[in-house]
Amino acid sequence: EGYYRCTMEGLVLEHNQAFNRILGFDISQDQEGAKLPDFWQDPSDRKEYLNELMTNGFIRNYQINAKTNKGKKIVIMANSHIIKDEKGLPVRIEGTFIDITGLREAEAEIHRLNESLEQRVRERTAELEAANKELEAFSYSVSHDLRAPLRAIDGFSRILFDEFSKKLDQEGIRLLNVIRSSTQNMGRLIEDLLLFSKLSRQEMNFTMIGMEKLVRSAWDDVLPESGTNPPRLELKSLLDIYGDKPMMHQVLVNLFSNAVKFSCKKNTRVIEVGSSGTEREIIYYVKDNGVGFDMAYSDKLFGVFQRLHSSSEFEGTGIGLAIVKRVVLKHGGRVWAEGKAGEGAVFYFALPVHKSG
Repeated sequence: EGYYRCTMEGLVLEHNQAFNRILGFDISQDQEGAKLPDFWQDPSDRKEYLNELMTNGFIRNYQINAKTNKGKKIVIMANSHIIKDEKGLPVRIEGTFIDITGLREAEAEIHRLNESLEQRVRERTAELEAANKELEAFSYSVSHDLRAPLRAIDGFSRILFDEFSKKLDQEGIRLLNVIRSSTQNMGRLIEDLLLFSKLSRQEMNFTMIGMEKLVRSAWDDVLPESGTNPPRLELKSLLDIYGDKPMMHQVLVNLFSNAVKFSCKKNTRVIEVGSSGTEREIIYYVKDNGVGFDMAYSDKLFGVFQRLHSSSEFEGTGIGLAIVKRVVLKHGGRVWAEGKAGEGAVFYFALPVHKSG
């Protein structure tokens, strides 16, 4: 910390070695007689400094754009006070200062980086907006341009089956059924893709959700597809949560559909739903006693078009769990699963606890 004592005009009377070091002199040199105004980058700035000093009698943490004896620009932080004579008149100035050039350069660099980051964010936002517009155009194309030919293929194949099946042999009938089944699967895939893309743009409407009621509603939607041997639903404790109700309904429908599908080969099918909570989040689970899966491939479960079982063994588009993940992440939550081949699976999703309003 540089120290000095000077006249009211800035003539140096006393100083320490740090004074020399900061201002670029040899530390052993005597600078008595040097003039402090010479070390200001702009001497006129000293008027404001002196006005504040004379008004208050002291100055604290005053930033000065200074220069060394060789003209190098530096920034110092100064503290000083006035020394008065026995009549109360100001006769001397005594002060200290430190070199904060490095600090100011770092702050300038941070400011520059922030501006650069903001520019990159603006550019990235523009790119995302353009990508979203392209996605919307793709969704429109899918919903209109691809559905029409699929409906035509399905309709004409149905006409062939209804009106000309007697003229076809077993192989011809089988091929027609393959065509109809494939077009229907493609239709479901299109619907799932549209839903998946819609979720990224869909506005969220948060309300307090009664989870037991929502679970029963989602189960009623899924139960008709469970076949002639419907599973038994076991409800455990279900804590309410603050979230988007339609989106969470979709999560439960997809998880129930998944559990129903992969437990279809069991004689006794049981699907269990429950929850547990902490101060930060509520964890929900859907457990089934179906075919399960190998944990070595668990990272693929929630990816688009990722399947751990063949479509010939279990129907599906490979998007249902990806939709679950997207909705949960959109809520600020997380998803994961545990399972063992032949012994069932448990799918978890955790949602953060929010106070309504």
